[in-house]
Amino acid sequence: MTNNKVYFKKLNNIGDLYIVSVLFEFDSVPIVFICKNKNNKYYICNLNNDYKKLEWLLCEVSYIDIYNLLCNMSDVLSVYLSNKYLYHIVKKEDNYIVNKHFVSKYKKSELPEKDIFLDLSFAEIDNIYNIIYASNNIKNDNNSTVVEFKLDDFSTKNVVTKKDYDYSIAA
Repeated sequence: MTNNKVYFKKLNNIGDLYIVSVLFEFDSVPIVFICKNKNNKYYICNLNNDYKKLEWLLCEVSYIDIYNLLCNMSDVLSVYLSNKYLYHIVKKEDNYIVNKHFVSKYKKSELPEKDIFLDLSFAEIDNIYNIIYASNNIKNDNNSTVVEFKLDDFSTKNVVTKKDYDYSIAA
């Protein structure tokens, strides 16, 4: 799912955030999703376990972080822990309160669970790649916009069954 509508408005030091792709949702509520601001900085966002509280944990992610998440080489927690800072967002009435803290300040119970990997189909991965990589004109070492994406890239932790072919995406 992609959305060009502002999801978070006027977050301190971040600006407006737009959902790029929902990685996991429950009852049509985005739980884990990738979003970006107008400066093309990408973030992964995780809604609190009690999604009625309207609290999120947000961290900046690189293209490599996104790739590792999609290939199940990193779990969601590892991406959060690889950052120096995390943003805690709380919705109060029509405003968002944003607090930036060192990762070390968070209790284990406040972070995503360990070993939570994405369960995405190849079509969903292809869609995310096209949205992020093609729209940002990312080039490989040969200055080509073709991104090779192989099933060998998937971790053995992946829920996807490995087949005998490569999956390539032309950006």
